[in-house]
Amino acid sequence: SVQVTKSTATLPAIPEGGTGGNASDPFTFKVLPGAAFDATVLFRIDIVSGSYEDFDFVSISINPSFRDMTSGQLMMTVTANGMFGFTDYPTNSLGGGMKYGAVNALLYHASAMIGTDEAHIVDNARSTGDFLSRRNDFRIVDAVTITSPAGGGNPAKLATSRFTDAYADSARRLNVDVLHRVYDYTNLGVPDVLISKFTVTNTGASALNGVRFGLFMDFGGYPQYYIASVAFDST
Repeated sequence: SVQVTKSTATLPAIPEGGTGGNASDPFTFKVLPGAAFDATVLFRIDIVSGSYEDFDFVSISINPSFRDMTSGQLMMTVTANGMFGFTDYPTNSLGGGMKYGAVNALLYHASAMIGTDEAHIVDNARSTGDFLSRRNDFRIVDAVTITSPAGGGNPAKLATSRFTDAYADSARRLNVDVLHRVYDYTNLGVPDVLISKFTVTNTGASALNGVRFGLFMDFGGYPQYYIASVAFDST
């Protein structure tokens, strides 16, 4: 996933009980094309001083697919896999969730859902079988990018990403390509609001009839997560 471009550093003498660093002589590496989104890379650091030798490990997350989007006091992490707030439920370590002012952890788990009938539903949402697992139907195509479009009437910030349902099993797959945009219009006097827009394209060979699009959003969070789940309602 990465190529190390500078692998050694020399530190000045460190006194007993003291600390040292290599900020002036850093290790460097570059992320290679094709590296997985949100990958964790483990580096081994070897330490040598005279006859003393030791080592330690450092892990770094690379190629992030998500970005934090703000509007006034509102902050939400926009992901590229159809989710909101966090991109790795149930761990919830990739992303900052949703926050308003000093209030954190407003959104525990959220995902887009697309379907035509009971047998053809795709999402990344939690299911009733195991509350600490979720489906993984959406494949990231383009990671989140945030721009500031120029010109009157344009949003102050625009986040864009794209995903498909390529990871869904063939029996449930709809063959859709989804463009996700999130708008911040604080420049037009609309603070504390993020507008989310999805454009769904049918990439399959046949028509999709009766398409439904929805959002599963669990604002309760731990320990009430068991209240909200995804299930089919025959009525």
